[in-house]
Amino acid sequence: MGQQQLLLIVIAVIIVGISFIAGMTIYRSYITQANREQVVADLNIIAADAQAFYRRSIQQAGGQSSFLTYRIPFGFNENANGTYAVKSVIKDQIVLTGTGVEPGEDGSPVSYDVTVTPGKMVITKNN
Repeated sequence: MGQQQLLLIVIAVIIVGISFIAGMTIYRSYITQANREQVVADLNIIAADAQAFYRRSIQQAGGQSSFLTYRIPFGFNENANGTYAVKSVIKDQIVLTGTGVEPGEDGSPVSYDVTVTPGKMVITKNN
């Protein structure tokens, strides 16, 4: 083979390698973003359940204007998207945390908190 052909092969291998690395980076970013969205969606469902619990009477398995006895519904403590827990609770406010399965910006798993009151939910990104 001539030098020109060898040079073309080397350049082609470099371009393919760079394309592969760029593709893997984009894929990884997509997977992390998808996990973020799934964790937020699960937290929205759990937060809505907590608000419904707050409004129900004790006779209807509710909190009767209190979050103090709220428990995350069976099946939502852990799923394919991540794990969820009650971080803190007072009578009129509960903070739920969700930790995903994919690494976030600092290398630890993606994480969000949602502060739930009787009238609103505020989601905070931790990682």
